Amino acid sequence: MTVRRAVGRVAVVVALCLATVASQASAADRFALVITGASGGAEYAEKYANWRNAFTRLLRERFAYPADHVIALSEKEESGVRLATREQVRVAFAELRRRAAKDDVVLVLLIGHGTAGDGSAKFNLVGPDLTIEDWVDLVKSVPGRLVFVNSASGSFPFLEALAAPN
Repeated sequence: MTVRRAVGRVAVVVALCLATVASQASAADRFALVITGASGGAEYAEKYANWRNAFTRLLRERFAYPADHVIALSEKEESGVRLATREQVRVAFAELRRRAAKDDVVLVLLIGHGTAGDGSAKFNLVGPDLTIEDWVDLVKSVPGRLVFVNSASGSFPFLEALAAPN
């Protein structure tokens, strides 16, 4: 799948999600956390980096997200991109907790690999992963309306665990 096609598909999903809350959020701020986790190889690393970069650019240029409202994490530190470790994910959510208000829209996009089984699911990060229970605790702590898109394999358990009003 090409970068343009993949980003286009995710953009459509996100646009539809954001449209559902747009009428209520006209005066609200918008924040995004885009995480590309451990890739498992050079081919995936390049693909995920391209998707992350294209998507964050789309948020800033097409959806007019202020640059300081878009947080990016990756398996390699780059200019403006932090390392996608368990600790940095927690730091990013702490930042969202401090900055987002109850009427704001917070978008979280996970790009990468995941695992599911035995009633648990994880998104693969650099180093130890966060469990689905960790993600639930992080998400619950953020005020505002949350749009959570997990495009990783093994993502189905996230849907049930994270589904909630707003």
